[in-house]
Amino acid sequence: MKIIPRDTQRRIKWVDSIKSKYKNWIPSKNSSVCEVHYFVYSIYLLPFF
Repeated sequence: MKIIPRDTQRRIKWVDSIKSKYKNWIPSKNSSVCEVHYFVYSIYLLPFF
């Protein structure tokens, strides 16, 4: 499991990315993402160079 970051800016990016697919999802302070799904979300969170 990958824990949603606590850093505010990173957390917003993660939550926005996840909510793009799961619109009704509301994260708690201890939310996490399954590693199987993590890669799918991480491609949207990586900085573009």
